[in-house]
Amino acid sequence: MQRIGIVLLAIALPALAQTDDIAGARAVFDANVNAIRQKNLDAYLSCYLHSPLLVRGGPTGFTTGYDEFAKARGPWPDSIEASDVHLTQLQPGWVYGTYRYRVRYGSQEVAGLSERLFVKTAAGWKITATTAFQPATPATTAGASPRAPAAASPGHLLTRSAQLTRYGRMGASSSVERLAGVSLIQDLSPQTVAA
Repeated sequence: MQRIGIVLLAIALPALAQTDDIAGARAVFDANVNAIRQKNLDAYLSCYLHSPLLVRGGPTGFTTGYDEFAKARGPWPDSIEASDVHLTQLQPGWVYGTYRYRVRYGSQEVAGLSERLFVKTAAGWKITATTAFQPATPATTAGASPRAPAAASPGHLLTRSAQLTRYGRMGASSSVERLAGVSLIQDLSPQTVAA
């Protein structure tokens, strides 16, 4: 009976550690979003790893370092929504997460996908890598007509066909087999848009 208890404990401890890691990362994620809502710079910056190893990536490129990140604060959004949060423990003390965001600056609305890498430190859980991407729009593609980013509603996919392979297959007739809830606003395949 004692052996069964030891085996069950050996199975349960890693699961509990994983649950604790996910909970720790989620608490930092929630604190980060709440700091944005409250326009609280100190609380916002406290969520990030204070290190030259902090990584930030997005449409404009890749940067590292907390000091530059802390200086580069733009205006706060009027509102922020974070949904479809997925957190996965990579190993003890490391959690990867993605979520969909929607922010509003006056009448302009921006939506996209963001990633976070959380690490457990002596000072608690911190964000050590952050990315944010908006879906590609026809305006970002050569030869396409401009379209405001807000014109794409949730569930629409604006991308080149090379990226569509993640969601469906391009047939010879350029028809797309799509996942439920994902619609193609405009065909941006190489056959219809000059690269």
